[in-house]
Amino acid sequence: MTFKDLRRGKKVGQKQISNELHCHQSLISKWENGICQPSIGILPKIAKILNCSVEEVVLSFCEKEKKMAQEA
Repeated sequence: MTFKDLRRGKKVGQKQISNELHCHQSLISKWENGICQPSIGILPKIAKILNCSVEEVVLSFCEKEKKMAQEA
């Protein structure tokens, strides 16, 4: 499950995450598209917003990396 899948499954929009993290919505899009990843210090905040564990958030980003590697 990618970060995008996780976010959608929790019914949380990009805008809500960006508002709570005080960042631009385009940053969330960049995370979802594998352009960049959040810093390790922000992972607990993301987990709190999504009401899940930090491990679930980390694994969601690993899944995106795995998919990208398979496509290359």
